[in-house]
Amino acid sequence: MRTRKIVFLTAMCLTLLLFSACGLFEEEETTTPDYTYTPAMEQMGSEDEYGGVIPDEPETEGTKLDEDELNSLNKMLFVNRYGENWYYRSVPVLWSSENPADIDLYTLFYNGFVGECDNLTYDEIDYLSMQTGLEADQIREMGQFRLPESKMDMVLREYYGITLTETNMVGLNKCIYRSETNCYYVLRNDTSSVNIGLHSAYEQADGGFIIYYSGNEKNPAPQYVMCLEPNDFGSYTITMNKPVG
Repeated sequence: MRTRKIVFLTAMCLTLLLFSACGLFEEEETTTPDYTYTPAMEQMGSEDEYGGVIPDEPETEGTKLDEDELNSLNKMLFVNRYGENWYYRSVPVLWSSENPADIDLYTLFYNGFVGECDNLTYDEIDYLSMQTGLEADQIREMGQFRLPESKMDMVLREYYGITLTETNMVGLNKCIYRSETNCYYVLRNDTSSVNIGLHSAYEQADGGFIIYYSGNEKNPAPQYVMCLEPNDFGSYTITMNKPVG
């Protein structure tokens, strides 16, 4: 049974890698965004830099993956850090209420969409100039991110099980909206980058996973927990992503 699971996870990994697009994460030099993970301390139960105790892994239902299976799951979901890997992009998107309507959309879509960056039209630049007071030449020199509502909605439907209108629009106050294009716009000169290390994972009866992870790739701790459930898109919906404890 475990051998079959390893083969399945490996096949899923190869499929995702083949169909993933290269995007903004390919930039080697990035400015640290206004959200980052605090790397987990190397010893369990020790204190992080803010004085908070990193919890031990709680008792969890399901079948715990062995090392090979955990590595296969990691490759399937997180190893591709370029393009539109929404599992990887979801790592910083923590919500404490266990309600995906509360996710920070500005954080989730921080790196924009492939094909929607640094290619604003003259009309869009003029609109943003009027809204921000910046000169058009200044805007052309900045990083330009266009967030179409339709693409945001597609991501939210597949990976969070909700529509854009069903969210609480958290974080979108940092964007500029234009009704003529049905798009949000962000002007910024950096992209996000996060570190992740899987500590453990438990396969559920429905084929989903409960995953414990942290920002320490070499010696991860069960600092955060993410829950995935299979969906009708042939992928997984993220139903929980929060600190442990």
